[in-house]
Amino acid sequence: MLLRMNQINNPPSTDGLHINYSRIINELHQASIFDLYRLSVAIRNEMEQPKRTKEIQGSLKIGQFISYYDRVNNRLRNAQLLGKNPKYAVILDLEDHTQWKIPYFFLNLQDVDIQIQQDEGKQLDKNVLAVGDLVGFTHENKKIIGRIIRLNFKTVTLVATDGRQWRVTYSLLTRIVDINQKFDVIDV
Repeated sequence: MLLRMNQINNPPSTDGLHINYSRIINELHQASIFDLYRLSVAIRNEMEQPKRTKEIQGSLKIGQFISYYDRVNNRLRNAQLLGKNPKYAVILDLEDHTQWKIPYFFLNLQDVDIQIQQDEGKQLDKNVLAVGDLVGFTHENKKIIGRIIRLNFKTVTLVATDGRQWRVTYSLLTRIVDINQKFDVIDV
């Protein structure tokens, strides 16, 4: 009965705007490696359906400003559409002015919130952090704050406020929300 009421109050979304990425990621942590592989195949099949690609192509106009998901940096980037071909969109990244040919499924046309929220008490990981995020960690009893410049598999690379570069495991990091928080930052 509870499940049924939940389905009535929160019907499944058909437009992709109500998918709770955080809940899905938490459930995936329980899956076996085979389960993850099988799901990845099914998801890839859905992403590559010609019908979906044609719908996206039809909604795009050359010159249109769009955003796309950058999986390396785990964040959205702004771009302008330069061209369309059967499988890829040709875009100009507005941050670094590079031209890319990307699959249509990279495009975030519905302005979907891509943030994956960290559960209370769980350590930060690659899914919840992005390049540019402000994080802190403790080294020799001093708090060090820095911006992430690269997400690695087991660590992040960050540049501290003193200009030094660090590689730090995710388990040692805390998210910094307000740079004006009081910390003893290493002065060089």
